[in-house]
Amino acid sequence: ASTLELLTSNPIPLGRVSERRFRLAPPLPMAFENAVLIISVVYSSALGPILPLVWVCCRMKRWRWLGCLYLFTVVVSAVGWEACWTFGLIDGDPMDGKYSSPLLKRFLPGKIAWILNSLSDGTVALMTTILLAFIRKESPLQQYRLGDWAVVALVFNVQDVLVSMFLYSVVLETGKLSLAPFSPIHPTWNPIASLGPLDFIIETPWIFMSIVWYPAALWIRDRWGGGGGMAPESAYTGGPGRRIDATQGRAAAYVQLASTSST
Repeated sequence: ASTLELLTSNPIPLGRVSERRFRLAPPLPMAFENAVLIISVVYSSALGPILPLVWVCCRMKRWRWLGCLYLFTVVVSAVGWEACWTFGLIDGDPMDGKYSSPLLKRFLPGKIAWILNSLSDGTVALMTTILLAFIRKESPLQQYRLGDWAVVALVFNVQDVLVSMFLYSVVLETGKLSLAPFSPIHPTWNPIASLGPLDFIIETPWIFMSIVWYPAALWIRDRWGGGGGMAPESAYTGGPGRRIDATQGRAAAYVQLASTSST
């Protein structure tokens, strides 16, 4: 049959309701070097921050809240969507059976892929916290700020869009995506289904995460921050109009502050 006959006999429906899928079209066969690059990115983003974070939390007690925040993010993402999506727990297909490369199936099996993905989500949270510290020029997450919440939402969702475009779109073949606590939207409602690798269902978890994460991070910072060494600059102020030179050292600063308040 000619190309024209094939097109007319199998028309492509326009405006169709999207199914809940990993992606809308199967990817091309993946080259070996691309598979190696993806595996390296996944493992490095998941495991890279762990040793530095453990060292910081063990050596500097004032930073232990950061480890608690990291663990919170990993657990929430694992329970919220990573496990459900990987194993297809709620009316879905398992992801590890839909990889576009045999190398990915070997090094990223479902039994460890959901853990690696959750650890990578924790890395995103760490990078976001560091970004807030650079923006504010002080210890992050000390008090509620609408601007900080906007930064969190922007970082979370932009990185998810990038992952969907450059990772999911080439790694996974077509398949039915599982429902999850952080991805509860029915598959018949997908307003951006026609935008190739961008799928509203895939973006949903990080929308929920950006809403939940920031208040929880403030509480964790307040609960386990301890205040020591992470106090804002106001802690070095000896009353109205009086400031203690930070170069004196933290111990000397607190001694001077105590003597000032007693007089």
